[in-house]
Amino acid sequence: MRARHALTLAAALLTARLATAQIIEVPTFTVGTPTFGSLIQDADVAVGTDGTMLFIWGEYNNRIETDNNALRHVSPAGSPLGPVLRGDTSAHVFDPVISSDTDTRGGYVGAWQWIINGREYEFFGRGFDGNGTGIGSDFEVDLDNAGGTSSGAVAGLPSGAVFVWRQQNHLLGGLYDTAMRLRGTQPLPRPCTIG
Repeated sequence: MRARHALTLAAALLTARLATAQIIEVPTFTVGTPTFGSLIQDADVAVGTDGTMLFIWGEYNNRIETDNNALRHVSPAGSPLGPVLRGDTSAHVFDPVISSDTDTRGGYVGAWQWIINGREYEFFGRGFDGNGTGIGSDFEVDLDNAGGTSSGAVAGLPSGAVFVWRQQNHLLGGLYDTAMRLRGTQPLPRPCTIG
């Protein structure tokens, strides 16, 4: 009798718990359309500490060599929380990535390739507030005068950010503080030898 009573109580509790559970379905939503260029490429998204999302993507024109990053802050339900903003201050950019800063500040940090001369690229970064507004100008992350970069990523930290990129067949990293200033110095990579 006691086992049957316990089983009945457990079934009643499970039924009550299922009755209060919520399932939220968000239909497909438009994040943005071309704003600074005519075509969209390369996109990424990060979720902020408050559950909102910051989307970043590249835009370009076929005939004009101007590429820009675009950003849009979006609610957890997929509603835009403001207009599309420009993410870079330098133009000629592509392959953007974004990360939450993982701190209670609720900001983000982004990074992207910057086209030097049509064949070589540098790696740049920039901080953003919780709404996606840029903080200061974008800045070069990679080693200056050490050759082009070919890929990169960024992760926000409570103490700032860590950037990682590939340059001259080396995988390099740099730690930045919350003001996006390099902590310490970056040594030049040693030549890579095989054999």
